Amino acid sequence: MSDLHTERGFEDGYPPRVEFRGGARVSIWSFRGETAPSRVVRSQLARIVRGAPEVIVKVSGRIYGARNLARHLDYISRAGRLALVGPDGERAVGREDNRDLTSRWSFEALAAGCGRSIAVPLILSMPAGADPHRVREAVSTFASSTFGDQRPYVFVLHEDQPHPHVHLTVHALGQGGRKLDPNRGVLQAWREAFAQELRSLGVDAEASPRWARGVTLRRDSTPLRKLRGRWSAGDGPMPSRLRNAYVDAALVAFAGVPAPAGQVAALQKHGDYRRRLVIEAGLLAQAQEPQERALGLAAMAFLRELPEPRTRRQELAEQLRSSYEKDHGRGGKPGLEPAMPSLAGPSRERSR
Repeated sequence: MSDLHTERGFEDGYPPRVEFRGGARVSIWSFRGETAPSRVVRSQLARIVRGAPEVIVKVSGRIYGARNLARHLDYISRAGRLALVGPDGERAVGREDNRDLTSRWSFEALAAGCGRSIAVPLILSMPAGADPHRVREAVSTFASSTFGDQRPYVFVLHEDQPHPHVHLTVHALGQGGRKLDPNRGVLQAWREAFAQELRSLGVDAEASPRWARGVTLRRDSTPLRKLRGRWSAGDGPMPSRLRNAYVDAALVAFAGVPAPAGQVAALQKHGDYRRRLVIEAGLLAQAQEPQERALGLAAMAFLRELPEPRTRRQELAEQLRSSYEKDHGRGGKPGLEPAMPSLAGPSRERSR
């Protein structure tokens, strides 16, 4: 996209520095440790230590074909009852406007050779308790700054859940024929920009990476959580993805199979990030300014309490070892099947 330039990728050892139109720096997650922390880094550390609410920006899928786009617009507009807001405050109200929007976006994508991919749906949200109208205003400013006149978009606020969230649907094709395909680094930059807009409205918000909060395990997708819930309740088989995860964990726990190189590298990277944070906290703890020194000491205490990073495979392997030692005592090395949970799921008698 022409309005968003990533100077360094999120997976390249440091989080990205991202520059939006006008030259305003947004993402400053670059803990170097060579000089005293900047004012912006100090502010971020302070928000992390005090547990400021974390924003969420996620892609909820891809929209292929006019029929799916029409269904999506009807869903987010609650069958036309909620107005969809576009650039410069343009509004689509009702199902007829939704159909017109669907026809226009579909024709533009087809004429430009975009194929069946028409739009990218985003969800931007804050935890329960945030002012929903400020969240909406922050999304409006974020969308205008990020996409502007480069690609069409519409958004709508939903208040039917405890956490206020906005559905932002962006045209997949921008000026110059550039497709919208946000990677992890771009999503992190968008989180930073969204949090910044919220703070400008007086809403305490942060967009720290998971590793900065001691969270190394990714959340399961919604379909997988539902499948796992049905299996736990005895209403279906174990999901194949979960079964494979248990098999891999059993190989680690009882057969001495080493973790994949990619997972080892990820843990090493998280450890490297944490060391950089410790350096920054240590510099603050030695500062002459009492407030900076207090923040440095608080940050060091916070970092000491962070759990050690581990992968999902390590977590499942520990569960299998603990379960086997509880049932059979220490010292034995079972085969894989005795160590595995029942693949048929809990019995229906127990689940009632």
